[in-house]
Amino acid sequence: MISADLGKNLESYVQELVKDGRYGSKSEVLREGIRLIQERETQQEALKALICEVWQILKQGEQHQQKTFLPI
Repeated sequence: MISADLGKNLESYVQELVKDGRYGSKSEVLREGIRLIQERETQQEALKALICEVWQILKQGEQHQQKTFLPI
């Protein structure tokens, strides 16, 4: 079981979400928040991998261009 001190602002916001019926409990709010963090981090890792892949392709293209245009 996790116990967390959210501070006044976040605690009030969580209570408001539950009171308004958007979530059934404080635990549901926290679970949703953690799921969103997991999703964001998964997307960030995928983006980093894509950036690295594109970077490698660009570097290979530059090397290919240099070899093509260098006088022999």
